[in-house]
Amino acid sequence: MAASRSKSNRAEELRKRRETRPRKTSRSSIFRKGKISKTVSSPPVMVRGKRQTTPEGDSAQNKRIKRRYDVALNTPGAEIRLPSVPKVQFSWRILSVILVGFLGYLLYTYSYSPAYRATAAEVEGLQRISKHDVNIVANVVEQPIFSIDPDEIERNLEEAFFDLSNVSVMVTVPSSVTVVVEERQPLIAWHQDGQMMWIDSSGMAFPPRGESGPSVTVEALDPLPTTSSAADLESQSEDDRSRFLPPQLLSAILAISIHVPPSTPLFYTEERGLGWQDTRGWDVFFGTDLKDIEMKLLVYDAIVDYVVKEGIQPELISVE
Repeated sequence: MAASRSKSNRAEELRKRRETRPRKTSRSSIFRKGKISKTVSSPPVMVRGKRQTTPEGDSAQNKRIKRRYDVALNTPGAEIRLPSVPKVQFSWRILSVILVGFLGYLLYTYSYSPAYRATAAEVEGLQRISKHDVNIVANVVEQPIFSIDPDEIERNLEEAFFDLSNVSVMVTVPSSVTVVVEERQPLIAWHQDGQMMWIDSSGMAFPPRGESGPSVTVEALDPLPTTSSAADLESQSEDDRSRFLPPQLLSAILAISIHVPPSTPLFYTEERGLGWQDTRGWDVFFGTDLKDIEMKLLVYDAIVDYVVKEGIQPELISVE
């Protein structure tokens, strides 16, 4: 009896100890009850329509990714591990910085490099004007090739040389400038008020250059009349306004010059028009109305035949 009673007392003590001892929760029970352990990641958080997770291990993610390189040796199973280098990731910002730097280098090179500075212009088509004079007006020597304006050079040459009828400028990288010109061909030498100018087939006047001049010479005793009104000038083109001789007078001079003896100059007066001093001892004038100049020349030839046949020595023959 005593032994059975001692066993029951011992069992009761063990039961009381178990009841008073705090219960341990097993890991399986945690998952069964829906609880989250410390090792399970937090649920994602949705912000403005984007899925955003709670950052874990920020210190590990912020570390720059590095590449590891292992070099195998000739000995089997032996290798050398090289120092790790950071993995460089290029972005559009880095690419734009590189592009801006490259363009800046090109701009500096084209602006200040001697290889991109123009030399003396190559001039083609010159007959009487010197290449040196053209280069002085063009002013391209040692200029950056990309700052040269061909249109501006053409305007400057046309304003400086009236005897140029056509000017073309070509600029070629890295340092070449070519000027192609066409000079006016003089047909008439016009003397007026102690000065002389040459006139081409279009009636444009320009200063004489060189020794060989035109064969037709006109001594102007009076200036050319300017009867054009303001309305007429506005209706004319720029070429018409810049002509020195009107087309009608120019055609008359060329037609009369055929009947003039060699080396004999023509005369022009405002009152009597065109004429010359005949080598047979008289003066002849054709007037200012030169529309029928060919008919007037035929009349003059008939008068000359008559006075020579009759032995008359006139002082003036007028076909005005």
